[in-house]
Amino acid sequence: MLRDYATGRGRHKERGRIIRDYARTPETERIERDIKELNEFLARIELTGGRHEGYVRIFNNQSWQKGGRLYSQCQDSYQLKPEHKRLGMKINGEPVAEIDLKASFLTICHAKLGVPLGNREDPYARAGIARDVAKLWCIASFGESAPKLRWPRKMVEDYRKDTGKDLRKVATARTVADAMLKAFPALRRLERYSHIWADLHFLEAEAVIGTMLILMRRHGVECAPGAGQFEVSDLTG
Repeated sequence: MLRDYATGRGRHKERGRIIRDYARTPETERIERDIKELNEFLARIELTGGRHEGYVRIFNNQSWQKGGRLYSQCQDSYQLKPEHKRLGMKINGEPVAEIDLKASFLTICHAKLGVPLGNREDPYARAGIARDVAKLWCIASFGESAPKLRWPRKMVEDYRKDTGKDLRKVATARTVADAMLKAFPALRRLERYSHIWADLHFLEAEAVIGTMLILMRRHGVECAPGAGQFEVSDLTG
């Protein structure tokens, strides 16, 4: 699925319309073929503890190199479940194991900016900020292609709903920005890259889907992308 640019901002933001009259090319045919192959393969599995009815891959900003994540197509999809409930799922009776992509966007962004992080530690730890707060700041900053100095209202509301705490009192966005920019000075260049979130989504999706295809074609292993990680049934299959 190819979508146009989103319109509006903040609470009034609406995702772009679906573009149906795009040109068919060898690249679009390959993308479609890969997703159909994955869907046919995964349709044969038994998933317990969660629901899944096939993936659609959604691209953004009128481009086949923007966005491109896989979305499970049912209203109560396993992807909407919290992490602890996803870890209770089983694929063909086998408990899932999670492969977490730590600080995925932060890591990919630095590679894109030409300053790879270059080690295996959790990058968020460098800033000395609570991990969940640092992660939220990154999400907000990548979404706006600029270091955030104020927390988005919806993010504040969601944080209060999840934790019972006021995000603005836990840490001001400006305080987090100062710590993150000191730890990761390359993030000062975000404003040079409009819609960087769409590039990060694409690069992450390419890695995730490429891995899924290898696991399926070479090893017959089923896996399902969650919110930044895999749930995999049997890595030795």
